[in-house]
Amino acid sequence: MSIRKQESDGFEGLKRGDKVLVFVNEYDGGYGIIEAAGSNCKLGIKVRDWDDPIIEAVEAMTRDPQMAKRPDDRIEVLKNPKYAEVWQRFSRKGAGAKGCWE
Repeated sequence: MSIRKQESDGFEGLKRGDKVLVFVNEYDGGYGIIEAAGSNCKLGIKVRDWDDPIIEAVEAMTRDPQMAKRPDDRIEVLKNPKYAEVWQRFSRKGAGAKGCWE
């Protein structure tokens, strides 16, 4: 096995030690990175630490592996004011809208 430096778009503005929540989806036999609308980083969502409120909000939406197939259930999660507030900055159409998941 060899290790090589990875160069790719999306790493601009990041430095060693930064914490980034990256969203991936199965794609063409591998995985692809999903852009987080309105994010503070091209690669995902840059967080101060792993206790950032967005981490809990993402966990609430991804606990059930079938959630991705049920957009109405995702919207239900966003009706929780705590999660809606956290996701607000990442939604093109406002908290609870499908826009941040399309």
